[in-house]
Amino acid sequence: MKYLYRLLCLALITCILGACGGGGSAGCSVAVGGLACAGGGSGGGGGGGAPTPVPSFAKIYDMSGSNSNHVGITPSSALIYAKGNFYGTTEGSTGSSYGSVFSMSPNGTPSAVHTFSGADGALPFTGLTLASDGNLYGVTSDGGANGGGTVFQVTISSSGAISFTSVYDFGVTGTDGVSPMGTLVAGAGNDHALYGTTLLGGTNGDGTVFRIQLLGGTSVQESVIYNFDPALQFGIKPLSGLIIDSHDVLYGTTSEGGIPGFGTIFSMDLGVIPATGLPATPVVGVPTLLYAFKGRTQCISQAICDGDTPSGSLTFGVDGKLYGTTTKGGKDNIGTFFALPTTGTVTSPVLYSFQSANDGANPNGNLIQLNGVFYGTTPNGGDANGDGTIFAVTTSGSEKLVHLFDMTNGANPSSGLVVGGDGYLYGTTPNGGANSQGTIYKFYPSP
Repeated sequence: MKYLYRLLCLALITCILGACGGGGSAGCSVAVGGLACAGGGSGGGGGGGAPTPVPSFAKIYDMSGSNSNHVGITPSSALIYAKGNFYGTTEGSTGSSYGSVFSMSPNGTPSAVHTFSGADGALPFTGLTLASDGNLYGVTSDGGANGGGTVFQVTISSSGAISFTSVYDFGVTGTDGVSPMGTLVAGAGNDHALYGTTLLGGTNGDGTVFRIQLLGGTSVQESVIYNFDPALQFGIKPLSGLIIDSHDVLYGTTSEGGIPGFGTIFSMDLGVIPATGLPATPVVGVPTLLYAFKGRTQCISQAICDGDTPSGSLTFGVDGKLYGTTTKGGKDNIGTFFALPTTGTVTSPVLYSFQSANDGANPNGNLIQLNGVFYGTTPNGGDANGDGTIFAVTTSGSEKLVHLFDMTNGANPSSGLVVGGDGYLYGTTPNGGANSQGTIYKFYPSP
């Protein structure tokens, strides 16, 4: 079936974005293709009353399926600020259930770049990446010629004209990967390639790490550099993209696998990239297990609780450590914030456990660090309405609420944040707003 994985993707996102609820004891579990997410937990968790949000938030656009400009609806990915404008993706659009790519000027006026038809891709859950050739690239989790997702290119000319091209179709045999879910990352230095992960496919069916070599124009070459294997310790089914350091080492997470099976953090050394020209053969990475999450099995009288199911990309802190969140786990089983050094071992990387009634639940977007503080979003929790939050957390694990979503200004943010040219942080919500079809917002973090 051409859109075999569409149901999986929709059920997964629905589960994370609120089908599981936000707090109390009423949790849920939705299993799709071996994946599961759970909202709610043991409830409560202490922490006192809900903090007062910082009054720096502004909704700047309401998504609408009735708009003739086909900008799209239900944005669930982070924006990128490139070449003077913002760019993002949506899961739906006017007259299409396959999604769109849009641009937005700094004054908050969006315009359509491309509406997916299914044949050229469907359901882009992630944002775009600026590559070494000056173009933007993204992936769709479904659709394309083989129904396994696509890689696409957005070219912005010197005159400002924008063009779209689908450059690779996953699922030729399935061994090249199926259903890419994470944002691509550009290679370091002279490596003119993009790297990403697929949720499924590969030789074992549990996902891949892949490389997209940029050959000029719209020509690319795809190669799998690692097949996740349930028999090994490195994890399976990555839901997030990768990050890369200046030494050509990739870092990523898996949503399952490892021992005892709650997901992992891994690294992969790409080796030496030639100073000029292209490698004669695909670069093959060697995975290293950095940490295997233990879930709530590590809890000892609710004092020490590990994470479970990391689904957002990692972020490098200014201290060189890896920072991220897990969607589940922690004291109330609704997510954690963690830090991990790239070398050495730790007993547990978790610095903070989320408490739905106070600060949100199930974080699954990327983090961004400003002035030593990390900012992120949760799709659930925050208050009785459970519409999600923006939170801030320090490297020592001190957390505070920045903003409560309330449907009118957006709901269930599932993506990370990006800094605009004006210093504000920008983000999207897939639900809420004037038309209940999502919003674009900005806020200025207080010192």
